[in-house]
Amino acid sequence: MNPADIVTDAQWTLVVLFIAAPLLVLAALLASPFAIGGIAGLLRRRRAARSGRP
Repeated sequence: MNPADIVTDAQWTLVVLFIAAPLLVLAALLASPFAIGGIAGLLRRRRAARSGRP
């Protein structure tokens, strides 16, 4: 294997990472309010059920 090939391979992985990482961060930021709201809703429902109130 040619050293130049290794460099181009490494560059591609870096490019992919630099494109994928911000997209993953963006997706996490967009999804986090729904995830937090869902978890809070579940906790609220469990607490209400335990105290006997609807």
